[in-house]
Amino acid sequence: MSSYIPWGGNARLPDVVVIQKKTALERYAAEFSTETGRSYFLKDGQSDDTLQIAHDQHCQTLDSLLTILTQQGLSFSLHTLDDLAQSPGGGPAHFQAGREPVLRSRLDLVICVGGDGTLLRTSHFVGGTTRIVGLNSVP
Repeated sequence: MSSYIPWGGNARLPDVVVIQKKTALERYAAEFSTETGRSYFLKDGQSDDTLQIAHDQHCQTLDSLLTILTQQGLSFSLHTLDDLAQSPGGGPAHFQAGREPVLRSRLDLVICVGGDGTLLRTSHFVGGTTRIVGLNSVP
C-alpha cells in the first residue's frame, strides 16, 4: 500500500476505492514486545488469541470483498486511513469549507472496511455525490 494517493489531473480513477482500518494487532504489534505495551492491550481481557482472531476476521472480510470486486470486473485501489491522512492536502477528497473536494464528481464509490470509526473518519475525506458504504469487518 502506498502512503500517497496519486489522484489528480487526468489520472484514471479506479471504479472503487477501498479504505481499510489497521487492526489492533497491526497497530500495536511493535508495542507487544515491551511489558508496558502488552499490559496496556491485555488489561481489558484481551489476549494474543483474541487480537489474532479479530485480525484474521478483518483480513477474511477484506479478502472476500476484493474477490467480489475482481469477479465483477471492477478496478479498485486499497488504502488505509493513514494513507488518506498523509496525502497532500489532507486526502484525495478532503472536505474543506467553501472548496469542492477534488474527487467530488469523479469518484463513484468508496467502501470502508472496519467499523463505525472507519466509516466516520473516511467521510471527512469524501464529499459531493460520492457514495460511501461501510462494511463491518468484525461484526
